[in-house]
Amino acid sequence: MKRSLAAITVGMGGIAGAQTIDLASTMDPSGYFGESSATGSFARIDLGDGSLGSVGANTGDADGLYNYNNRFEPASNVGGTFGTPVDMFPNEENFNVGTISYDDSQVSGIGVETVSITGLDLGALWTADPARTDTTNFSAPTVVSDISDYGIGVWFFNGPGDIAFGTFDAADTVTFTNGAVTSIDVSVSATFSADAFGTAVSYVGSLDFSGNSISFEIFDTADLGFFGPSDFELDLGGTVNAVVPGPASAFALVGLAAVTRRRRI
Repeated sequence: MKRSLAAITVGMGGIAGAQTIDLASTMDPSGYFGESSATGSFARIDLGDGSLGSVGANTGDADGLYNYNNRFEPASNVGGTFGTPVDMFPNEENFNVGTISYDDSQVSGIGVETVSITGLDLGALWTADPARTDTTNFSAPTVVSDISDYGIGVWFFNGPGDIAFGTFDAADTVTFTNGAVTSIDVSVSATFSADAFGTAVSYVGSLDFSGNSISFEIFDTADLGFFGPSDFELDLGGTVNAVVPGPASAFALVGLAAVTRRRRI
């Protein structure tokens, strides 16, 4: 099942101990996405340089649109953009992503505890921008999300499109060690769709949280008719700031709690 909006939530009514975990993440600056055929271009986080102007698409950093064939080149050798550059990553590597909800009444704060999530909101990662298809009139973006829907609209010729995420299930969990978040283990499907000169196209991948890591990946091929096969690559990864990293840290927390309890005796 897919939702057309990035915000995937479960109603929290009836869950007395509803709490959220901030999914704000520090992303690898080499994260990128690109399309090989219709646009022949890509965007990468580390290409932003603050050189753009202040109107419409010319807002923010010039992290797209560059030659798709140069997507793995260092910034010093990536070359110029195709036409007007676009800011695809308004927050650069400081992604806000969204939140995970869980039932706090299931967490005692003692030892290692794993609970199922009750909600997942990814609206900060991507949100549909009403100005996406009005960029020829140089309307300013009306939404700021980690991946700019406005920028994607410019990229795909002012056409409609979407980033949709699947729903979570009981296998998607959060682990706490003495009340601290030590692991997030969530996986949902992800679909990027766009319109290339009247040809609708979709590419499928996944968004995954594992331990303290976040990974958003799509590597897929679609038929774009006149333009032929279209390869789409989206490779974004980083670290969730709210998670205490690694088992060593978890054991340290357990040890600290034990010492604290002994001192109270």
